[in-house]
Amino acid sequence: MKNKTFAKWLKEEIHKRHRSQNELARAAGLSSGLASRIMNGQRPGLQVCKDLARALDLPVGTLLELAGHLPREDDLDPELEQLETIFRKSSPTARKALLGVAHSLQLLNDGEQKSDEK
Repeated sequence: MKNKTFAKWLKEEIHKRHRSQNELARAAGLSSGLASRIMNGQRPGLQVCKDLARALDLPVGTLLELAGHLPREDDLDPELEQLETIFRKSSPTARKALLGVAHSLQLLNDGEQKSDEK
C-alpha cells in the first residue's frame, strides 16, 4: 500500500515528538479510529492532512506531498519547474505571448508525430 510510507513517517514523527497517537488525534481533532486507520496505512484526505499539519506545526504542503496528494519535489521535471517559474514571473502580456508560443510548438510537435506515423 502506497501510504504505508506516510504511516511510517507519521509514526516516526509522533515518536520523535514524544507524543502518543491519541494525543495527536486529539490535537488534530480526529477520532481515535481514524487516527488508527491512518497509522495502519489508510491515505488521509485533504482536510485530515491540514488538521495533522496544524497539530504538528508543519507546512500543509509537506503532509499533502507525503500523503500523495501533491507530487514529491524529486518527482518534478526540472524543465517544467523552470517554465513555471518564468511564467509566474511574467506580466499578463508576456504570459499570453508565452502561451501562444507553447501552442505553436504543440501544433508543430503534433504535426511531426503524425508524419512519423506515416
